[in-house]
Amino acid sequence: MTKSAPSPTGWPLRSWGLAIAGAGIGVAVHLLLPRSLGSGTALANRESIATFLIIAGLAFAYVVERQRPALSLAFA
Repeated sequence: MTKSAPSPTGWPLRSWGLAIAGAGIGVAVHLLLPRSLGSGTALANRESIATFLIIAGLAFAYVVERQRPALSLAFA
């Protein structure tokens, strides 16, 4: 008797969803951060928002579940 490979019992669209969300966050961070170096509170605010987007996106991608997406979003 031969063993067959286990069928993927996951969420096949998860990788596509995470790729699209990551691309969206990447574009948002690119648009938020200036090309030239500057200073001031406006730059600090933009850097803070960009950092928040990156950390929240990573946290969401790490804990997202198919059954409870709202709970994953609340955690992130």
